[in-house]
Amino acid sequence: MFAALCLLAAADGLRAPFLAQAEGRPIDVAGRASPLWADLDGDGLADLVVGDGIGGVTWFRKSGSGAEPRLAAGKAVFGGEGPATVPPG
Repeated sequence: MFAALCLLAAADGLRAPFLAQAEGRPIDVAGRASPLWADLDGDGLADLVVGDGIGGVTWFRKSGSGAEPRLAAGKAVFGGEGPATVPPG
């Protein structure tokens, strides 16, 4: 098994891709990372959801503003310890 760092394209499409971080640490998943943005908790902010190479899915809750986004530590949504619940707002 190997780990993959999550590299994301800038939202405006003009800047270079950047290394995704949660709580100041690079997001590191097993195998190939498959990131997408989706508002899982209904707060109006697109959270980061990352699939990994072994079938796991991790949710990184987004907070802050568009100019100063922050991602919380990852929470397993599927895989590992089984399905997790996503708390509202």
